[in-house]
Amino acid sequence: MEILLAEDNATLREGLTVLLESEGYTVRAVADGVAALEQFERRRPDLLLLDVMMPKRNGYVVCRTVREIDKSVPIVFLTAKDGDADELRGISLGADDYISKTSSQEVMLARIASLLARLRRALDPLPEEMAFTFGTWRVDVTRPCLVSPAGRCVDLLVRELEMLRYFKQHPGELMSRDFLLTRFWGLDFKGDESTLSMAISRLRKKLDADGVRIRSVYGQGYRFE
Repeated sequence: MEILLAEDNATLREGLTVLLESEGYTVRAVADGVAALEQFERRRPDLLLLDVMMPKRNGYVVCRTVREIDKSVPIVFLTAKDGDADELRGISLGADDYISKTSSQEVMLARIASLLARLRRALDPLPEEMAFTFGTWRVDVTRPCLVSPAGRCVDLLVRELEMLRYFKQHPGELMSRDFLLTRFWGLDFKGDESTLSMAISRLRKKLDADGVRIRSVYGQGYRFE
């Protein structure tokens, strides 16, 4: 597995490179956002690890640009900030996770490993899971994307694909917010319920009229009907 690491602090960049390589990852490390985009275009990594505050192009710009090219590659933000607004901005741009630079090495490695494992499960399904329906949409797992009856395609993030599949497999079941956050963001996720709300809202917009099938249950969670 190859990780593209973009971090302008040389000491931290070198330390993270050593840490990740000790776990068996191949690491390409760059010091700014422009170099990150150049390296991404040169060879697609299995995961992007992006500093938020970088010279030339910050992490948000890099994330938005990458998502215009590739909807499935996992993107993790590294930040010195601890603020809900920063996290929500990253999630809204298509980031998969958000890790504080003050996190322990164990937590950081666990989050990266968990994200890559979820990606493999989502994009390497059993033959009977290659496509399924969700309302009037067909969900193409191989892209991944939503395909309308008229053939229009709407790209999905990997976590959105996971959520659709799980909702489809559990019709009528009430799922608490805590349960969904744990299942799709992991046990050690440090964000709050607003992250889930934003993800559900974005998914509903992609589903258009079928978005109402993901029903909010006030004070409890969500149910697929």
